[in-house]
Amino acid sequence: MKLMQDQPVNAAELESAKKYLVGSFPLKIDKQSSIAGFLLQVEFFGLGLDYAEKYPGYINAVTLDDVQQVSKKYFHPDAYILVAAANQEEAKIEVPPQTATK
Repeated sequence: MKLMQDQPVNAAELESAKKYLVGSFPLKIDKQSSIAGFLLQVEFFGLGLDYAEKYPGYINAVTLDDVQQVSKKYFHPDAYILVAAANQEEAKIEVPPQTATK
């Protein structure tokens, strides 16, 4: 998070992320239940009935500067909580005594 705030992501990373988001979008609404959930979110957030058509344009309009500005506004590297859930015996995770909780 700190690195994204201090240094812009490179153009290749951004383009790769854009291609993934635009390309995988149709797969997120490939079932009736997914479509219903998507339409519910569109309505809840007031995105407009043409949101699905405009989505690729929104994603492709994101700039390197946008990514860095948003990371500075919303990422708080000194105040985040990381949670991981696993079967510790199967994952072979050793929890240091000072971080273990009850």
